Amino acid sequence: RDATLASLRSTHARMRAMLATFGPEALPQGEQDSRWARATIRDAEIGEAFSADIRLRFASGGERDPKGPSTQLISCGHLSSFPMDLDKFLAVYRETDLYKREWMQDCERCGGRVAGVEQMYSSLSHIVNASPILPVKIDILTVREFAVLHGASPIGDLGSGVLVVDASPPVDAASYAGWNLPPQAARSTRLSGILMLMYLMPTPGRPGHCDAFVVARCGASIPQWLVPLSLLKKFMANHYVSVFKSTKLKVQDDWEALSYKERIANCTPFYGSVQRVGAAGGRGERPAGCSTPGAPPARG
Repeated sequence: RDATLASLRSTHARMRAMLATFGPEALPQGEQDSRWARATIRDAEIGEAFSADIRLRFASGGERDPKGPSTQLISCGHLSSFPMDLDKFLAVYRETDLYKREWMQDCERCGGRVAGVEQMYSSLSHIVNASPILPVKIDILTVREFAVLHGASPIGDLGSGVLVVDASPPVDAASYAGWNLPPQAARSTRLSGILMLMYLMPTPGRPGHCDAFVVARCGASIPQWLVPLSLLKKFMANHYVSVFKSTKLKVQDDWEALSYKERIANCTPFYGSVQRVGAAGGRGERPAGCSTPGAPPARG
């Protein structure tokens, strides 16, 4: 019991600290904000009402970590009407050891581990992507932590949902947040300073669908001139189309043949709370553009 309480306190402290790192100034300041590259994704194979608006830019001025890597990015996004129940969508993200390499375009390695209540149901994700679009192979190692929120949201007035904090461990750390960390893949560049805040909720008026609002930052030891925003936008659009389409066609449409449903059934303290949020349906205001925790919704 003491160890679980200590884990809860540590998780809560990390989440609060990470929420505090983003503010309204990190977001697009209207549609004419020229700092951002933008990709809009629509695909009828995923869903007739589905859309994703993804934006990214280079960090500048005081946003940059002076001790961080040469390339530092900020991104935000809005995923709308993904045709999947909230608990199922979250399971795909949390149960990292079940995700298959072939579900992600140009993925060379994909694996992870999942914890129980002793680590507040967190998970570890390790992905190596060798996209031909990028000049280097990238190694992405993060720890994912979750908070199910009933009736309150850290993002504007969005109502009940699930807050996901996906963060990379400190550089050269052997362990982080209770996890022993795997080594970096050979001949790869490990992304550092990753901090992604994602808020998931059921889509209002569309049972069996969910929405997500995301804001993130990351960095890599690659010269910024080598990865212009146009190149990064192309990579992100290709990557997310691949991920979203695979989640719909290879996970949602083949749900009964996969092991996610057993994981949900065997973890009722966590997924039962998520299912209650899903059953209540989406409530609250939905911003038209990207939003950030702790700030009012951005107005396009």
